[in-house]
Amino acid sequence: GRAIAEQRTLLFEANDPLFAPWFPLIQKYQMGGSIYTPFFWPDGSHGVLSLYRYANTAFPNEIVDLLERLGDDLAAFLRQRQVTQTLHAIRILQKTMLSAGDIALRARDGAQMLQEICDALVHSGLFNAAFIVRPNAEGVFEALAMAGPNVDWILARRWTIDPQDIPNGQSLTS
Repeated sequence: GRAIAEQRTLLFEANDPLFAPWFPLIQKYQMGGSIYTPFFWPDGSHGVLSLYRYANTAFPNEIVDLLERLGDDLAAFLRQRQVTQTLHAIRILQKTMLSAGDIALRARDGAQMLQEICDALVHSGLFNAAFIVRPNAEGVFEALAMAGPNVDWILARRWTIDPQDIPNGQSLTS
């Protein structure tokens, strides 16, 4: 907690008073000093890179710089991995949407086109459900097309355009 709160690398000896509640475990597992370096996950939440030494050993001063660089590298790697995953998902979605144009050209009617678009969105792997709805004259949504496992629940519930008509304000548009 302190490394995150202070946003800096901290070194501790095994006999530090802060570790008093853990002294029995520290002794049992022959843990010596510890070092903690904070970093940020791509979503902005905090993480800590922690290392422990065996009893009767100390961290050389150089390890602080090394661990701080490692924490920075870890945070950069995690950010890059998130960007890569996002770009991959965008490419899949772009391909899926391009296929929607092909679907529109091949479709015999509107219902077939909407169903094939939902199927393609679920088949892309980015979504586990897709449905296209529109409100009827009473403002209740009717499913025009749907795809994915267990999406039949959409028809089992009355969904309205007005959130006041839905328990807990849950509607497809709110």
